[in-house]
Amino acid sequence: MPKNIKKFKKYIMCVLIAVFLIVPSILLAESEYRSQNINKQPFCLLLNSGLLDCQSATIKYIIWTEDKSELPLIEKALKQTEISWQKNILQDYSKNNAFEYIAEFDITKQKESKAWEDYMILKNKIATPKVRIYFEERANSYLNIDLYFKQNNVNTQEKAKTSNIISLTGYYSGFRENVKLGWKIVNIQVAAKEENNTNEGKTVLALPVLFDEF
Repeated sequence: MPKNIKKFKKYIMCVLIAVFLIVPSILLAESEYRSQNINKQPFCLLLNSGLLDCQSATIKYIIWTEDKSELPLIEKALKQTEISWQKNILQDYSKNNAFEYIAEFDITKQKESKAWEDYMILKNKIATPKVRIYFEERANSYLNIDLYFKQNNVNTQEKAKTSNIISLTGYYSGFRENVKLGWKIVNIQVAAKEENNTNEGKTVLALPVLFDEF
């Protein structure tokens, strides 16, 4: 057998051996990566926190911009959703316009993750420095916000309390959109209203901060 052919066959054998050694390692690494992503604990919304005595909530998306040139991008993205949207054109005393798109719907505990996914898809499609997207989840039950923040590793930045309402504003490292509250950086706000010193009451989770009145 010619020497060149012998060398070529030897080279092929080396390549095959390398492939057999490397491929299982790649597959094992990919399997571990997928396992880590699947098992990674996501941020827990209200209904799946286990801290509320209710089975349903109301989700609200608010899209806000003062730049008219952003409207085609926004409206194109909204047409691709299966959600009903209301458009409002607002005007201040100087006759400057602002554009607001609102979607509001009720969910059960089982549909909470889908509502979150839809919100994240919208953010990825249309969020720009000139377009803000707000998320609100409201439930008819009182929440221990300190415990909720601890459960989700949220750092409390500000706390306000009245006779029956408590509001905590914090920072969660997993959220990209932040706002400034004085010199502090925040991206989550939760407010809860207690009734008759029981679990009855109301709670709202807002990202990055509360857009509407509680």
